[in-house]
Formats: sequence, structure tokens, C-alpha cells
Amino acid sequence: MAQRAKCVRSAERRCTLTLRTSHAVTVAHAAQHFGRATGTIRCWASRYHARRLGRVGREVVYDLRDLALIEREIRNGRPVPMTWQARADLISN
Repeated sequence: MAQRAKCVRSAERRCTLTLRTSHAVTVAHAAQHFGRATGTIRCWASRYHARRLGRVGREVVYDLRDLALIEREIRNGRPVPMTWQARADLISN
């Protein structure tokens, strides 16, 4: 189910972003989900080029599945593929 989120870019322009609520997370939500610090999630997102789904206001929204795969690979001591496209095949595993 899609949820529409609105953000105001300026007084004249508005943007809307359609999010899949089950897979779209902010850094704060991801940190709470994984029990990690927000800095850790930002580090993963930057280092491994986590898939960005867009922005809501000033918050960047990431794909929870991609962050979960990054966390899984780190936890298991395996190398993390450097792009979300390279990780796409691993999501179903």
C-alpha cells in the first residue's frame, strides 16, 4: 500500500513522493530497527551507496531491504557489494 508524503521545497513549489511504507525508512527509523546509532546507518549509506528512494522534507529515505542486506553481510563477516544494483540479487537470498 502506498502512502503519499508531501514536502514543501519553497512557498511556490511543492513536491510529492510516493513511498512504499513497508520498505521506506529514514536514518532514524533504520537506526531504531537495527539497534544501531544513526551515525552507523549514515556511514553504511555513504560507504556502500545504499539505495535512496527520495526525500521527505530534509530527510533522506532509504530502502530498508538494502540496508538490511548491508547489515546482514557485515554481521556475517562477508564483503558487501558496493552498489545497490549489485546487491539486488542477494535480497532474495
